[in-house]
Amino acid sequence: MTDDPTPVGPFRAPDPEPEVTVWGARVESPVDNLPVDFEAYVLTNYDFFVGFAVEMLADRHTATEVAVEVFSQIAIDWPRILRSPNLEDHCWSMLTSAVRVRVICRGIETDVRDRLGRARQILDQMRQLLYDPDAEDSDVGLYQALGRLTQREFDTVVLKRLMGRTTLFAASVLAVHPATVDRSYDKAMTHLRTVLQRRKLLKPTQSESPSRGARR
Repeated sequence: MTDDPTPVGPFRAPDPEPEVTVWGARVESPVDNLPVDFEAYVLTNYDFFVGFAVEMLADRHTATEVAVEVFSQIAIDWPRILRSPNLEDHCWSMLTSAVRVRVICRGIETDVRDRLGRARQILDQMRQLLYDPDAEDSDVGLYQALGRLTQREFDTVVLKRLMGRTTLFAASVLAVHPATVDRSYDKAMTHLRTVLQRRKLLKPTQSESPSRGARR
Protein backbone atom coordinates (compact mmCIF):
# COMPACT_ATOMS: atom_id res chain seq x y z
CA MET A 1 0.00 0.00 0.00
CA THR A 2 1.30 3.43 -0.86
CA ASP A 3 1.02 6.76 0.92
CA ASP A 4 0.59 8.57 -2.41
CA PRO A 5 -2.82 10.32 -2.17
CA THR A 6 -3.10 10.83 -5.93
CA PRO A 7 -6.00 8.75 -7.34
CA VAL A 8 -5.10 6.14 -9.94
CA GLY A 9 -6.84 4.37 -12.78
CA PRO A 10 -10.14 5.85 -13.98
CA PHE A 11 -10.31 8.06 -10.87
CA ARG A 12 -7.00 9.80 -11.52
CA ALA A 13 -7.21 13.58 -11.28
CA PRO A 14 -6.86 15.29 -14.69
CA ASP A 15 -3.48 16.68 -15.53
CA PRO A 16 -3.22 20.46 -15.18
CA GLU A 17 -3.46 22.50 -18.37
CA PRO A 18 -0.04 23.00 -19.96
CA GLU A 19 1.44 26.39 -19.23
CA VAL A 20 3.20 28.11 -22.08
CA THR A 21 5.47 30.99 -21.19
CA VAL A 22 7.26 33.64 -23.20
CA TRP A 23 10.25 34.99 -21.30
CA GLY A 24 8.43 34.29 -18.05
CA ALA A 25 5.02 35.65 -19.11
CA ARG A 26 2.22 33.08 -19.32
CA VAL A 27 0.68 32.70 -22.77
CA GLU A 28 -3.04 32.00 -22.40
CA SER A 29 -3.48 29.36 -25.06
CA PRO A 30 -5.42 26.07 -25.16
CA VAL A 31 -2.91 24.65 -27.62
CA ASP A 32 -1.08 21.53 -26.44
CA ASN A 33 2.44 20.70 -27.56
CA LEU A 34 3.17 23.88 -29.46
CA PRO A 35 5.14 23.20 -32.64
CA VAL A 36 8.83 23.94 -32.70
CA ASP A 37 8.48 26.42 -35.55
CA PHE A 38 6.03 28.51 -33.52
CA GLU A 39 8.36 28.51 -30.52
CA ALA A 40 11.18 29.61 -32.83
CA TYR A 41 8.97 32.39 -34.19
CA VAL A 42 8.25 33.65 -30.66
CA LEU A 43 11.90 33.60 -29.64
CA THR A 44 12.91 35.41 -32.81
CA ASN A 45 10.20 38.10 -32.71
CA TYR A 46 9.45 38.65 -29.02
CA ASP A 47 11.76 41.65 -28.55
CA PHE A 48 10.47 43.21 -31.75
CA PHE A 49 6.81 42.81 -30.73
CA VAL A 50 7.41 44.32 -27.31
CA GLY A 51 9.68 47.04 -28.72
CA PHE A 52 7.05 48.28 -31.17
CA ALA A 53 4.32 48.18 -28.53
CA VAL A 54 6.53 50.20 -26.15
CA GLU A 55 7.17 52.79 -28.86
CA MET A 56 3.44 53.28 -29.35
CA LEU A 57 2.14 52.81 -25.79
CA ALA A 58 5.09 54.21 -23.78
CA ASP A 59 4.47 51.56 -21.12
CA ARG A 60 6.56 48.38 -21.04
CA HIS A 61 4.17 46.44 -18.80
CA THR A 62 1.20 47.08 -21.09
CA ALA A 63 3.39 46.47 -24.13
CA THR A 64 4.40 43.06 -22.79
CA GLU A 65 0.76 42.19 -22.15
CA VAL A 66 -0.12 43.09 -25.74
CA ALA A 67 2.74 41.04 -27.15
CA VAL A 68 1.77 37.97 -25.11
CA GLU A 69 -1.87 38.34 -26.13
CA VAL A 70 -0.91 38.48 -29.80
CA PHE A 71 1.38 35.47 -29.51
CA SER A 72 -1.49 33.60 -27.84
CA GLN A 73 -3.76 34.40 -30.78
CA ILE A 74 -1.06 33.35 -33.22
CA ALA A 75 -0.56 30.06 -31.34
CA ILE A 76 -4.26 29.19 -31.56
CA ASP A 77 -4.35 29.82 -35.31
CA TRP A 78 -0.77 28.83 -36.15
CA PRO A 79 -1.52 26.11 -38.77
CA ARG A 80 -3.74 28.47 -40.77
CA ILE A 81 -1.32 31.38 -40.41
CA LEU A 82 1.46 29.19 -41.81
CA ARG A 83 -0.64 28.78 -44.95
CA SER A 84 -1.19 32.52 -45.38
CA PRO A 85 0.47 34.17 -48.41
CA ASN A 86 2.74 36.21 -46.14
CA LEU A 87 3.16 35.03 -42.55
CA GLU A 88 5.12 38.11 -41.55
CA ASP A 89 2.47 40.54 -42.82
CA HIS A 90 -0.30 38.52 -41.21
CA CYS A 91 1.33 38.62 -37.77
CA TRP A 92 2.30 42.27 -38.25
CA SER A 93 -1.35 43.10 -38.88
CA MET A 94 -2.40 41.26 -35.72
CA LEU A 95 0.19 43.15 -33.67
CA THR A 96 -0.66 46.61 -35.00
CA SER A 97 -4.39 45.94 -34.54
CA ALA A 98 -3.86 44.90 -30.93
CA VAL A 99 -1.71 47.95 -30.24
CA ARG A 100 -4.28 50.23 -31.90
CA VAL A 101 -7.02 48.84 -29.63
CA ARG A 102 -4.91 49.55 -26.53
CA VAL A 103 -4.14 53.07 -27.76
CA ILE A 104 -7.85 53.77 -28.14
CA CYS A 105 -8.80 52.13 -24.84
CA ARG A 106 -6.20 54.17 -22.98
CA GLY A 107 -7.22 57.37 -24.73
CA ILE A 108 -3.70 58.19 -25.90
CA GLU A 109 -4.36 58.73 -29.59
CA THR A 110 -3.11 62.31 -29.32
CA ASP A 111 0.09 61.20 -27.59
CA VAL A 112 0.82 58.68 -30.34
CA ARG A 113 0.18 61.24 -33.08
CA ASP A 114 2.50 63.67 -31.30
CA ARG A 115 5.18 61.00 -30.99
CA LEU A 116 5.02 60.22 -34.70
CA GLY A 117 4.97 63.93 -35.48
CA ARG A 118 8.12 64.56 -33.46
CA ALA A 119 9.89 61.80 -35.39
CA ARG A 120 8.90 63.48 -38.65
CA GLN A 121 10.22 66.81 -37.38
CA ILE A 122 13.57 65.20 -36.56
CA LEU A 123 13.70 63.80 -40.09
CA ASP A 124 13.06 67.27 -41.53
CA GLN A 125 15.82 68.76 -39.37
CA MET A 126 18.27 66.03 -40.38
CA ARG A 127 17.51 66.60 -44.06
CA GLN A 128 18.11 70.33 -43.66
CA LEU A 129 21.46 69.65 -42.03
CA LEU A 130 22.44 67.21 -44.76
CA TYR A 131 21.62 69.57 -47.61
CA ASP A 132 22.85 72.75 -45.94
CA PRO A 133 25.14 74.36 -48.57
CA ASP A 134 27.39 75.67 -45.80
CA ALA A 135 27.86 72.27 -44.16
CA GLU A 136 31.40 70.94 -44.23
CA ASP A 137 31.91 67.28 -44.98
CA SER A 138 33.97 65.05 -42.71
CA ASP A 139 37.34 63.66 -43.69
CA VAL A 140 35.72 60.31 -44.51
CA GLY A 141 33.05 61.77 -46.80
CA LEU A 142 30.05 60.97 -44.57
CA TYR A 143 27.88 63.79 -45.92
CA GLN A 144 28.73 62.81 -49.46
CA ALA A 145 27.79 59.19 -48.78
CA LEU A 146 24.51 60.15 -47.12
CA GLY A 147 23.75 62.63 -49.87
CA ARG A 148 23.77 59.83 -52.44
CA LEU A 149 20.89 58.08 -50.68
CA THR A 150 17.31 58.60 -51.74
CA GLN A 151 15.15 60.49 -49.27
CA ARG A 152 13.42 57.30 -48.16
CA GLU A 153 16.74 55.51 -47.68
CA PHE A 154 18.06 58.44 -45.67
CA ASP A 155 14.90 58.55 -43.55
CA THR A 156 15.11 54.85 -42.71
CA VAL A 157 18.76 55.20 -41.66
CA VAL A 158 17.87 58.08 -39.34
CA LEU A 159 14.88 56.30 -37.86
CA LYS A 160 16.37 52.83 -37.46
CA ARG A 161 20.11 53.44 -37.06
CA LEU A 162 20.27 56.81 -35.31
CA MET A 163 16.97 56.85 -33.40
CA GLY A 164 16.88 53.10 -32.78
CA ARG A 165 13.27 52.71 -33.90
CA THR A 166 11.68 49.47 -35.04
CA THR A 167 10.67 48.78 -38.62
CA LEU A 168 6.98 49.09 -37.75
CA PHE A 169 7.44 52.45 -36.05
CA ALA A 170 9.42 53.70 -39.03
CA ALA A 171 6.67 52.45 -41.35
CA SER A 172 4.10 54.37 -39.29
CA VAL A 173 6.16 57.56 -39.49
CA LEU A 174 6.77 57.28 -43.23
CA ALA A 175 3.30 55.88 -44.06
CA VAL A 176 4.75 52.99 -46.07
CA HIS A 177 4.71 49.21 -45.85
CA PRO A 178 7.22 47.71 -43.38
CA ALA A 179 8.81 45.70 -46.19
CA THR A 180 9.52 48.98 -47.97
CA VAL A 181 11.29 50.25 -44.87
CA ASP A 182 13.44 47.12 -44.67
CA ARG A 183 14.36 47.22 -48.35
CA SER A 184 15.25 50.92 -48.23
CA TYR A 185 17.28 50.50 -45.05
CA ASP A 186 19.18 47.47 -46.34
CA LYS A 187 20.00 49.25 -49.59
CA ALA A 188 21.17 52.36 -47.74
CA MET A 189 23.35 50.42 -45.32
CA THR A 190 24.92 48.46 -48.18
CA HIS A 191 25.93 51.75 -49.78
CA LEU A 192 27.20 53.30 -46.54
CA ARG A 193 29.27 50.24 -45.67
CA THR A 194 31.30 50.61 -48.84
CA VAL A 195 32.33 54.07 -47.68
CA LEU A 196 32.59 53.71 -43.91
CA GLN A 197 33.55 50.12 -43.17
CA ARG A 198 36.79 50.54 -45.07
CA ARG A 199 37.70 53.11 -42.45
CA LYS A 200 36.35 50.92 -39.61
CA LEU A 201 33.80 53.58 -38.75
CA LEU A 202 30.73 51.40 -39.26
CA LYS A 203 30.29 47.93 -37.87
CA PRO A 204 27.36 45.62 -38.64
CA THR A 205 24.87 45.29 -35.78
CA GLN A 206 23.16 42.08 -34.79
CA SER A 207 19.83 43.48 -36.03
CA GLU A 208 21.23 43.70 -39.54
CA SER A 209 21.52 39.93 -39.75
CA PRO A 210 18.15 38.70 -38.43
CA SER A 211 16.87 35.17 -38.49
CA ARG A 212 14.58 34.39 -41.37
CA GLY A 213 11.11 35.84 -40.83
CA ALA A 214 12.20 38.29 -38.13
CA ARG A 215 11.48 41.97 -38.32
CA ARG A 216 13.87 44.54 -36.97
